[in-house]
Amino acid sequence: MNPLVSNPDPARVLLQIDVTAWSPDRVTALLATVNGPPAEQYVNELPDAESTEPSGWTHDALLAAIAGLRNARAYAQVQVIEEAARRGGQIDREQVYSVAGYPAGRSLRGFTRATNRVVAKLQDEGLLPEDAEDLLETVYDPNGSGYRRALGFRIPADVALMLRS
Repeated sequence: MNPLVSNPDPARVLLQIDVTAWSPDRVTALLATVNGPPAEQYVNELPDAESTEPSGWTHDALLAAIAGLRNARAYAQVQVIEEAARRGGQIDREQVYSVAGYPAGRSLRGFTRATNRVVAKLQDEGLLPEDAEDLLETVYDPNGSGYRRALGFRIPADVALMLRS
């Protein structure tokens, strides 16, 4: 039996595993790995709305950006933005691979390209100001020079607040 079964959503794959002969402890360990830690274990605190600097993003612009990313089939970017919001506005490289379901050797070069295209379109349409902060910004090691691997990604604090409310 093929463990991969097609699914109507191209961004998702259903994995079937026969655990009939497995011990209860092994099944529990598998479920813990698949489900990850409970959300409350990795949610980072955000500043309150009053102390957050405006980034130029509005609720309508954010909804349009998320819809634009989904229309562009940039599902991984949507998942990373949503997870970054749950984590206080930032997500590290390893978490990106986990959330996006990427294999360990995959490059993250160009990961923000789809997001930048959607943002530029919103700015062209006048829905987002030209000086708005990047929706998804790559975080690099500040001490590196030349080519550097992304350490992770960040979203504006007020965007994280909008997504968490």
